[in-house]
Amino acid sequence: PVEIDFEKLENSRIVLSDNVKETLNNIMLTTITDNKEIGFICYGMEYIENQVILDEIIISDSLLKSEVTEFGPIITEQLKRKINSNVDDRTVVCLGHSHPKISEDYEYFSLTDLSSLMELTLKKEEFKNKDMQLIGCLISKDIKFAYYNPDDDKFYKMTVN
Repeated sequence: PVEIDFEKLENSRIVLSDNVKETLNNIMLTTITDNKEIGFICYGMEYIENQVILDEIIISDSLLKSEVTEFGPIITEQLKRKINSNVDDRTVVCLGHSHPKISEDYEYFSLTDLSSLMELTLKKEEFKNKDMQLIGCLISKDIKFAYYNPDDDKFYKMTVN
């Protein structure tokens, strides 16, 4: 992980449904207790520019006892179905995982986290063509969201409300 304090995305706001908020808090507690990474995908929509509501979450099926985040076949297949059935260009996909406290900088996105977010944004047709928006989430001692903007080649943090 790298300690980078990204600039805040202008007028950004992430609203979590009660179910998503509860699940993310449970992921945080499990990560702290079991010292394992947990992967998840959230879905939602951008209701105003840079303002997102996340109201659906799926926890990775292969990850519950893993030290490294891997998305198993069930969650991967579900993501493919969601992408293939998308008809709304306001749809937001949030790829996330937790970091257990196994190093001093566990609370920051790793270079791998950031490069994966960038690569998916630039190479995956649905995100590249902006049929869907992609953001990243990291859970450590708190919950952080990041967005990669290919137009200016920068990462931004998004505020959770």
